[in-house]
Amino acid sequence: MANNGNFGVFFNGFVIGGMVGTVMALLFAPQSGQRMRTEIKEKAETAYVEAQKKMTASLTELQTKVDKLSANVDQVITQLGQTCPTK
Repeated sequence: MANNGNFGVFFNGFVIGGMVGTVMALLFAPQSGQRMRTEIKEKAETAYVEAQKKMTASLTELQTKVDKLSANVDQVITQLGQTCPTK
């Protein structure tokens, strides 16, 4: 992805939009109050678990990228230290 900065914004909007859409669909569906509350609770729990999974995957990917970047920076510093004589 060329524009990684906008992915987080898009993902947040997608998740929030999905939650709002789910709640609205349940509120306008012809069901009893208790059944509706039960469904909302189940859907919210499912959405929460899915969001946690996606967040964990995103954090793992981010940590991998940070580790690679850190290794590259260390390598460049080592190379510069070998190239540039110290006084």
